[in-house]
Amino acid sequence: MDLNSKTITAEHSQWTRDLQVLVEGSLSLPEGMTPIQSLLEVSGTNEITETTLENGKLSLSGVAYFKILYLDAEGGFSGFDAESEFSRTIELPDAPDEAQVLAWGTFSDISAEQSDPSHIAIHSVIDVDIYHGANAQYSLLDIPADDPGLHAKQQACRLATLSCVRAAKTYVQAQVRVPQSMPAVKRILSERGYAMLRKVTVEEGRAAAEGELRIFLIYESMDKNAPLQTFEETLPFGDVLHDDALRADSQVFCLANLETLASEIDAQDGDLINISAAIGLHWIGRAFSETSVVTDLFDERHETQLSHTALCGCLLSEGTCLKKILRLSAEIPAGSPEVSRILFSSAYPSILSAHAEGGVLHLEGAIHLLLCYTTAQAGIHSTALLLPFETELSYPQALDGAALFFQSFCEYTLAEGSGREIELKCCLDLCAWECASQEVSAVSAASLSPLAEPKPCGILVYYPDGTESRWDIAKKFKVDPAEIAHAEGDGPLPRGKKLLLLSR
Repeated sequence: MDLNSKTITAEHSQWTRDLQVLVEGSLSLPEGMTPIQSLLEVSGTNEITETTLENGKLSLSGVAYFKILYLDAEGGFSGFDAESEFSRTIELPDAPDEAQVLAWGTFSDISAEQSDPSHIAIHSVIDVDIYHGANAQYSLLDIPADDPGLHAKQQACRLATLSCVRAAKTYVQAQVRVPQSMPAVKRILSERGYAMLRKVTVEEGRAAAEGELRIFLIYESMDKNAPLQTFEETLPFGDVLHDDALRADSQVFCLANLETLASEIDAQDGDLINISAAIGLHWIGRAFSETSVVTDLFDERHETQLSHTALCGCLLSEGTCLKKILRLSAEIPAGSPEVSRILFSSAYPSILSAHAEGGVLHLEGAIHLLLCYTTAQAGIHSTALLLPFETELSYPQALDGAALFFQSFCEYTLAEGSGREIELKCCLDLCAWECASQEVSAVSAASLSPLAEPKPCGILVYYPDGTESRWDIAKKFKVDPAEIAHAEGDGPLPRGKKLLLLSR
């Protein structure tokens, strides 16, 4: 008997998470700068500059950019920029060489220690996400509908095809004015920030992304009584992806991450600060189609040998932006001096576990808090604290059985208190996505041969072992699944339940 086949095109993709890259080494103070007395803050961004996929191995390389704020040997504030290259090779055995790759990283930890007055030992961890995907053609079995002795188990699938996979950059050039209520700027010491995508709009041949760049500036002021000042600003950014393969009903996933950030005082107006930033955008455009594939097959009159092929893909939700206010208490450790006045604070959240249930998102995580403050001895000190938290948010779940992943930042952090007791108000700025792996083993070919021995005809009595379904039993005895009496449902049947099978 000849069985027909059909050819389908589907995305072969995988999302790989929980990868880490270590960035370690020594950062040197630029020539001419006053030596370091103590570190106040080290922050950073990173950029993955190159990815090469070959023989199931992905080689990636990039640059980590650090911002160092310190108290110098003369008792003043100073800051400088430094960078360090990194690389790693990652095993991706399921990735074909023709797959397109997107990769980006986020610092989950930055630890710095002063080695001597001119060097800083850095030990930091970058969490890396990797997406690889390509369209592949599959030849699958197509079952004739007019053969009563041939039984096929079929599964409905929503399969994706890739329209585009692209890494791009968008640049922000803007001016921000220091509020009139704040002291005038003498010099900028450090800056940090994050980028968060808020909206993606899809039309024929194009997709538009809109987001916000949140920046935090630390500067030395003209006021000698309050030399260290901080302020925050939010800047819009956007970009347009042009691709003829995009349709109005395409799903377009886009993620943004801040790669570089710089600021300088405007030469004409000292209250204006020029901001420049590079934001990496990672686009995945997909179209979906509904199809049905054969996952198992048998024939009542023949022995059947099957060949299978794996359809592998991942379904992604479009992303949900969330915000949540956390109120936490912190205690300055005994090894650090007590707080006289808080100069500034910075906070970075880590999401350690998350699950959605009944429209509620349950989160557990930790806030990495850095406090820079004056002490009773008129000195300046910085202390790093780790504050665990649990919280809940309203959340409309999009995909069943999907894994959750996040971009998580602190939109603002307010720290108040003195002595050893500190109260913290922190606004979490989150974007949540769901990723569901889709793996279907479909029948690609079948060969039929004569039965090794004639099958019995008539009514058979059978007692299942508790692991067998109606389909399993029908295939075992080569009977029509519809002609098994007392078998209900598609799952495993109760152990010892009496079944009657009609064998023709």
